[in-house]
Amino acid sequence: TAAASRVVVVDNGSTDDSVEVSRSAGAEVLEWPDNRGFAAAVNAGARTCDEEWLLILNNDAEL
Repeated sequence: TAAASRVVVVDNGSTDDSVEVSRSAGAEVLEWPDNRGFAAAVNAGARTCDEEWLLILNNDAEL
């Protein structure tokens, strides 16, 4: 079992405690003051990554 080398969260203008929770869990956070849309958030997060694998999830996903 491999562990994630990095976790990047793009906060797309949330109004809850997502930023604080993500940072306290060790994630890197890209914080935007307004919602720029799912595709823009995914692209911004992907641009920060140079890992071999990229997993994209949003708040609608259930694992």
